[in-house]
Amino acid sequence: MLKKNSIAVSVIVLLLLIAASVFYSEHTNKNLGLESIVGHSLSVILNNYDEIASNKIENFSPDNIAGIKMKLVSIEAYSAIIDQAVEYEALKPIAANML
Repeated sequence: MLKKNSIAVSVIVLLLLIAASVFYSEHTNKNLGLESIVGHSLSVILNNYDEIASNKIENFSPDNIAGIKMKLVSIEAYSAIIDQAVEYEALKPIAANML
């Protein structure tokens, strides 16, 4: 009887350990996914700002201005993603003021 109880307790503990490890790995993967989305968004924003800043004033044409407008729209969209991820609206108002 004691042997059956100890086996049952061992099986329950083993199942709880497996469930805890699965829960922990899923939780960790969600955080890594969010971090990678935010990191990608930040790099896109930085690249777009750098491309806009590297344009020379003499090279402005309707096509260049349209390209800058598209980059600003992209910056606003990626800023919204970051603001939503960190649950604080900091970047989107700045990007909206640039449009």
